[in-house]
Parts: sequence; C-alpha cells; structure tokens
Amino acid sequence: MLLKENRDAATADPAAEMLAAQQPAEPEKKPSNKPTTVYIAPDVLKEARLAFKATQSAEADRNWSHFVEKALADATQRRAAQHNDGNAFEGEDKPLPPGRPLAD
Repeated sequence: MLLKENRDAATADPAAEMLAAQQPAEPEKKPSNKPTTVYIAPDVLKEARLAFKATQSAEADRNWSHFVEKALADATQRRAAQHNDGNAFEGEDKPLPPGRPLAD
C-alpha cells in the first residue's frame, strides 16, 4: 500500500502510476502441494464437475483445485457470518481425524 506522500509522487509520474496499477492488490496465495483426501457423495461430485465445466471461464477458475478452493472459502465465510459474527474462526489448526465417518 502506498503512503500518502508516495501516492502523490506516484500520480505525478505516469511511469510510476502505470507500474503501481500493474501491481496486484493482494499477492496470490500459492496452493499447498500436499494432497488432501475428502469423501464426496457421487451426485454432489457430478453436479460440481458439471458446474465447473460450464462456468470455468465465466468464473475465472484456473483449474478444478481453484474451483474447490473458492467453494471452501465461500463456505467458510458463510459460516463465519452465520456462526461467528463474521469473524474468522480462531484456535489451533490441528489435523482432522483421519478416515471416513462411520455414519452420516
């Protein structure tokens, strides 16, 4: 983020203004290379894949992983709004128990 003094100087210089405009507002987060296993009902997976294929370009999804990441982020934000006054959840990020649930 530019400070006021730097912002005033940058707007006086067209080259600096162009360079500032090319900088991303927030650096893109690099995905973990660690695979994650999840179990998804076949009908939900089918609908998700169809939605991804039909809207990948319109939604600017880079790939299937990006689609899934955005879906998780949306669900997390919705739950934070619904259950935590819109605040991020806090606590220690420990691994989840392994394996499939024994019952739904």
